[in-house]
Amino acid sequence: MSSALEGQKRIKCAEADAYMKNGDKAAKKTLFNWKPEFDVAAAEYDKAAIIYRNFKEYDKAIFAFNKASDCFYKFGTLFNSASALEAIGAIYRDKGEYDQSVEFFRRSKDVFMEADNADRAATALTKAARAVQDTNVNEAVSLYKDALELQLEAERFHMMGDSWRAAVALMAKNERFDDMIETLKKIFPMFDKLEQTQYKNKACLSIIVAQLHKGDTVAADRELQEFQDSAAQFGGSGEGFAAQDLLHAAKEGEFAKEHSITRPLVLSSP
Repeated sequence: MSSALEGQKRIKCAEADAYMKNGDKAAKKTLFNWKPEFDVAAAEYDKAAIIYRNFKEYDKAIFAFNKASDCFYKFGTLFNSASALEAIGAIYRDKGEYDQSVEFFRRSKDVFMEADNADRAATALTKAARAVQDTNVNEAVSLYKDALELQLEAERFHMMGDSWRAAVALMAKNERFDDMIETLKKIFPMFDKLEQTQYKNKACLSIIVAQLHKGDTVAADRELQEFQDSAAQFGGSGEGFAAQDLLHAAKEGEFAKEHSITRPLVLSSP
């Protein structure tokens, strides 16, 4: 770091230190301050945390965001409290401390739910899943499922795109076929509500391909019959015909592994 940048960092971090002192003062009862001013304290801690984070003083930033979250919570501004916890999760993620990252993203989710904001709660879980998907697939899959469950329960279908695509991609890449099948079936109501017929057709096809990758032609045949009976327009769609061809090939012992589930058909654009 250049001397100019070092000088700027010293000045700004000193400014952040002053914000921390202001926050400590506002959060305490004194002779002249009979009641803690948690709103003032939270704002001061938050300003300090942002400066520390910008200058990569991560431990100080975590400490300040923690204080800010606590004061926001005590003042009743739950959204801001959750956002501060989410910021801590992101810092731990960037530091490569993934267990702590997940812990704070989960805590953030809990407070977002208290604030009746299922969208941001699901986003926090999705961020947690992405933080660990290269190091802990089991936990990432669980986090993605929890995120989707929150959005499904709240019927926030239009906000689910990033979550379900990321979840299905991870499950496919790691050959978690049962999880993938369960997840795709669970989000059928989203496709129906948003009138995304072609996405649903692709999901149906991906489920059949997943069953074939498992070597279960009986289950794949059962899925095909069910989708032809219940999924509007699937039987006569390109995906429906492709499913029939793949199933026929599998029964003839000619199903090729180049029908790769690691690039699931459901992820392509309609």
